[in-house]
Amino acid sequence: MKINDSGSGHTAPVKNGHAEWKPFDNRLARQRAILQMAFNMIDIFIQGRKSCDDKFKSLPGGRSFSDIVDDDTVWISYCPVTDTFGFTDRVGGKEITICQQAFNIGLPVVVGTLIHEMAHVNGADATTHAAESTLPPCFMSSVYDRNIVGNRTILPVYMG
Repeated sequence: MKINDSGSGHTAPVKNGHAEWKPFDNRLARQRAILQMAFNMIDIFIQGRKSCDDKFKSLPGGRSFSDIVDDDTVWISYCPVTDTFGFTDRVGGKEITICQQAFNIGLPVVVGTLIHEMAHVNGADATTHAAESTLPPCFMSSVYDRNIVGNRTILPVYMG
């Protein structure tokens, strides 16, 4: 996966409803730093773990979590909206955007949102619980919400 930085030359999708795919520029240094910490957390604690890879392989796209992380055609952008956590351009798409709402809450929610959206990249239907159900096997039970179907529009309930 690659981060859509202002100098990356990436052409992201156009705005679609509330969903926006903006590059991380100098004004978004805090958000960019949190996203980089999310990548580091994924690299150290999640990527290559059997339970997470197996859960992702069970999705319609059939790819492991590690396959998605290592796919340099998947791009991560910024979305300024504060009423949801993230979007993917379409089921099976290659464009993820993490929204300001996730950044406002913090690193665990950014990681959970990124994993959720990666599941949509791997074919998880947006009308089912499939994307959110990847969080527990990917070690993100703390931000998992059994009520989320499709996208996260409500605050996660943290389980101690």
